Amino acid sequence: MSLGEKIRLKQWKPYHDSIPPTVQYLLDYAATKQVKLVSYVYPTLGYRLNGQDQAWLIENPHCRNLCASLASVEFQHYFLQLLIDFAQVTDIGGYAWDYNYFFDTNHTIYSKWRSWQWILIQLLLALPHLIMDHRYGSQYDGPWSWITLNGYTSALLADENPETYPIRYPSLHTDKIAANFMLPGNRELRLEHFASMDSIPGFIGHQSERFSVYGGLP
Repeated sequence: MSLGEKIRLKQWKPYHDSIPPTVQYLLDYAATKQVKLVSYVYPTLGYRLNGQDQAWLIENPHCRNLCASLASVEFQHYFLQLLIDFAQVTDIGGYAWDYNYFFDTNHTIYSKWRSWQWILIQLLLALPHLIMDHRYGSQYDGPWSWITLNGYTSALLADENPETYPIRYPSLHTDKIAANFMLPGNRELRLEHFASMDSIPGFIGHQSERFSVYGGLP
């Protein structure tokens, strides 16, 4: 079972349980390279909390039967504290959000969007150094959602990577395929989501397979 699963099932708690050796090894190695890691998080999965989770758990097949509702005030406070504690214990550099769709049909989309903005704002007020990697179609949240929250949206507006590019663009040249892939993404961000050009993310370093002449990463 992964650490993320243990956190969601309340089998591992920051400040209560020790960091697993495999995770600690990665953190220590990153520190030797003077870089910080980010934690990949699915906010709407079914987080448990000793009976209190009934305030936010909803039945939905998208999360393997149970999703968390961002509209729940109880979940907002629980999740915010969990994020703060985890970042402090592990000394990570930020979070990468994904699969943050609003599955709760009992509340308005705005209530869930607004609560998500509140969580992010409060998280950055507590730990202003964190970097936010916004994915899951965050372009639909509006550019102000990621520009003002230490982050950026997905450069490709999709989960594609160099291994699957040829499905849409038959070419062996990674940069050519990347450019073809980004053109519709940039157009959508600029014209449909009103993002300024200086806030549209670039592709450099984003899942790109670039190696030095010696075979290692540059």
